[in-house]
Amino acid sequence: MQSDLHRRRTERIALACALLALAACTRTDPDRFSGYAEADLVYVAPAIGGRVEKLAVERGARVQAGQLLFELERDPESLARATAAARAEGAAAQTATCARASASTSSERSSSS
Repeated sequence: MQSDLHRRRTERIALACALLALAACTRTDPDRFSGYAEADLVYVAPAIGGRVEKLAVERGARVQAGQLLFELERDPESLARATAAARAEGAAAQTATCARASASTSSERSSSS
């Protein structure tokens, strides 16, 4: 009885060793490497908001200090400048109109007195 237990235990150990040897003999993918990678991550953002028109680098690419990374749409900026210039012209015209009206009113008052 004890010899049967000993035989079964030996068979199980032999089977486990054979399975481990078989697993160790499998081929690994030659394009796989084990290890780790290091990186210095830098988060970049523009000083002003806008839509990205052109992306000059690819994700993960090495870049040099001062290298162009992206370009924003120019239309929103030029539109904002044109709007501000038009408002300034309108305000200047309104100021001139008010100044003429004020001068006209004051000259009418002095002539009627």
